[in-house]
Amino acid sequence: NASKFKRKDAIYYGGTEYSWQYIDAFSNGFANVLTEMGTSRGSRIAVLLPNIPQFIMTVFGVWKAGCTVLLLDPWLGEKELQTRLVTSDARIVVTLRDIVFGYDTYYKIQAVRDSTRIEHVITTSMTDAWSSLTNMFGVLKDIKPKKRENTVDWLTATRKKLGRKPSEVSSYPDDVAVIHYIGGLGSLRQIELSHRNLVVNSLQYSSHLELEENDVVLGLPPLWLPYMLVSAFTSTLFSGAKTVLVPLITSYSLKLMGERLPDFIEALRKHKVTLILGSPSVFQAFVALADERDLFRTVRAAICLPTPLPDEVKSAFQRISGVKIVSGYATPEGLITHLEKLGLESKPGSIGQTLTDTEAAIFNIEDKDLPVEINQVGLLGVRGPQFDGIYSRTPLERRKSPFNSTGWIISGEYAKQDAEESYIFVKTSQDTLVTSGARVWKSDLENILLTYPGVKRCMISVVQDPFSGERAIVSVEVDAKKGEVTLDELLKYIASKLALYKLPIRIELSGVNQ
Repeated sequence: NASKFKRKDAIYYGGTEYSWQYIDAFSNGFANVLTEMGTSRGSRIAVLLPNIPQFIMTVFGVWKAGCTVLLLDPWLGEKELQTRLVTSDARIVVTLRDIVFGYDTYYKIQAVRDSTRIEHVITTSMTDAWSSLTNMFGVLKDIKPKKRENTVDWLTATRKKLGRKPSEVSSYPDDVAVIHYIGGLGSLRQIELSHRNLVVNSLQYSSHLELEENDVVLGLPPLWLPYMLVSAFTSTLFSGAKTVLVPLITSYSLKLMGERLPDFIEALRKHKVTLILGSPSVFQAFVALADERDLFRTVRAAICLPTPLPDEVKSAFQRISGVKIVSGYATPEGLITHLEKLGLESKPGSIGQTLTDTEAAIFNIEDKDLPVEINQVGLLGVRGPQFDGIYSRTPLERRKSPFNSTGWIISGEYAKQDAEESYIFVKTSQDTLVTSGARVWKSDLENILLTYPGVKRCMISVVQDPFSGERAIVSVEVDAKKGEVTLDELLKYIASKLALYKLPIRIELSGVNQ
């Protein structure tokens, strides 16, 4: 793309346009930084960054150095972070030096570093990519850059290595490009996506939406979700489309859109956005915060992943915007399998039809090898070239694989197929909820709660939150003889262990005075 599109803009962020040539040059520079740190083919590089240009240039730099990107949520709790860093055997971490909304990712890395094999920490700032200190999308006032000791500054180190291409590294389509984790702490599953997996899914997605060079994609949900990396950026590689990056850090920052909505609207109009990518929580926020039909004047479609919108939110968004929402489905593995067709009316809960070369079927809840009848609810099964090899690369993952006996990946999520061969999403797995576009495993919350002194048992129910989608309500039974339990202390304890968006929206205590 650097040679084909040259000076054409690839990314907009913080008042600055970044061309394909710029991304190519800086990703080359970062690849050289990694090589001098002693990396080799297959080395795991942990990336804990929000939607900023350094994320894109880091990912491409890692790949050019022949290494593997470990995609990590920047807002993980200490235990979650420690488990992933240890399991992956990562030696280098790229993260923010900023404190964002009071959250200090660097501090959490330092807290767990002695139990890992981390050798280098590379830090950058959300403000490094700003052309001027403007209050971009209402978040700058909540960003506090800090100097960090014994770290490598991303921008300084990369600039020193500009001007030469990285050393040639033998790499192959089935080499692992991305690692990420799904499941709760007690049943964590490492997913390895190859370059082939990502390229195939990117081509399937871009072909379905007919992406063109003049498209402008608004990337809202976090790029550390593989389906967002595919839909917001790697799919644009084949068309030369531009991505407008928005660092929506947490569901709290979605609320900030309301405070700075005029700035947000101005940015969208300036770039003539044609495609909006979002999760259910993003579109719920639009409905709650905006009634600006003109904002969506150039938008030809709004894409909702990984699951469809609630029907009432979908109707409300389409009413205020005049834009059709194209709902789709991305599996827990992070790959996209379904999308509705552009221009067609959709049914409640529809995720459309399968992408090119992808198959889907609905299986019996009790017998995962037995297909069910049309319009009968069952477990969604999928298969296709975007999944080739992801459960066969390590013996451990083969044992954990979710295949049935005939080779279908059974997601554990419920759907049905109608007579027109469209698929209707019914609900997520009983073990999960989708919050801010990410799947959250209930077991994480349960396991943390049960380690708190005085908590006897807990039960989790799910409600819809207008800003972040599904949220947990926790009912906790307390044994006062084993320790005093207060709401404030219990919430602080959970917050120290889990990512912010995984926190329950409400905790109800019983047995406190018994």
